[in-house]
Order: sequence, then structure tokens, then C-alpha cells
Amino acid sequence: MITRVIFRRKFVYSVFVSVTVFVLYFLFILSSQDPRIMDNSLGWNEAYWWEIFLILQCLIMIFGLFFFAIYHAYFILGQKKWIIFIFLFWPMAFVYAWKFFPNLE
Repeated sequence: MITRVIFRRKFVYSVFVSVTVFVLYFLFILSSQDPRIMDNSLGWNEAYWWEIFLILQCLIMIFGLFFFAIYHAYFILGQKKWIIFIFLFWPMAFVYAWKFFPNLE
């Protein structure tokens, strides 16, 4: 059941949206001269609870896509060359998932 949900492009869309929101928010906060980020870093003790949630959500979704793409490449399709690409260049997990995860029916 869980693999039917994860091995869909809807999961790839949600990972892409969360990463995009994460990057855009932190580019915005860098350009807004927020006093918490004057030293070009935002520590755990300086961040609000929802910023920590955004960071952790983004990391969990990226690692999830990474591991599910490797699992799909090895156990379902048996394509070992994609495993090497995904290990060496982790953004290739997006490309692999976009190409081989089926679209919504």
C-alpha cells in the first residue's frame, strides 16, 4: 500500500514543491536583512519552530526520494546503472523518479 503511494509522480511533485518553498523562503530571508541571519547562518536556537519544521520536512522528503528511487531501480526495474548515478549525484533521484515512477491513473 505505501509503495503504491510513494512510487507515483505525486510524491515527486510534493518533494519538488517542498524543496522549492524551502529555497525560496531562505533566499527571501537572506535578502530581507533579518537580524537573526546577519552572520549568514540560521542556527537551531535562532529559528522559529515552523522554520525547523520546514528544514526537517525538506530533508526527510529528499532522503526519502533518494532511498525510494534506489529501491525502485534495484528491486523493481533491476537497473544498476541508475543506482550508481543516484549514489554519485543525488539530484539524479529526481530525474529517475520523474522518468520511471508511473503517472497518476
